[in-house]
Amino acid sequence: MNREEFWDMIERTRHQNTEQQYSNIGKILSSLPTEDVLRFWQYVSLYAEHSESPATYIACKLLNHYASDDTELYFRCWLVAQGKETFFGTLKNIDYLADLDLTVGPPYEFEMLAYLPVMILDERGEDIDSLMETNVISDAERADIMAEIETDGEWGDDEFYLWEQASVRAPRLWSKFHNVR
Repeated sequence: MNREEFWDMIERTRHQNTEQQYSNIGKILSSLPTEDVLRFWQYVSLYAEHSESPATYIACKLLNHYASDDTELYFRCWLVAQGKETFFGTLKNIDYLADLDLTVGPPYEFEMLAYLPVMILDERGEDIDSLMETNVISDAERADIMAEIETDGEWGDDEFYLWEQASVRAPRLWSKFHNVR
């Protein structure tokens, strides 16, 4: 599995209901060789972990009405699960999310996306501890992934300031989700 195949799988399995998408991805991953399952896990991890930014924190807080280190990570997993175009579009400008058919209410999180490959490998009887230390993605490809992740500029790191900036930097997302329950 390469990056394009990864994003293609995400696109083919995408569903508004994360439980259904989880099932769709699980069916495909279960049929793949161990190295591809491991690559999927490492792609999800790389994209979710390295897309952390004040902008994704604010997007998480607006859509979910709360944010923490964990919920923001699960939000970024959800963002990966929305596909390549949405993932990168949102990283460039979180107001991109205002164009999606999102409603107030469901938590926009997908924690299990990161765990599904591990669960499949464990069900196969694989040695999870040694596999987790195996890098199936080369250093060069990791560097390429890091280079393609471009976040929504500098927001600073003071949470109060971030919240004040949200209405200015993401006005459509702000008006759609702020103070709406």
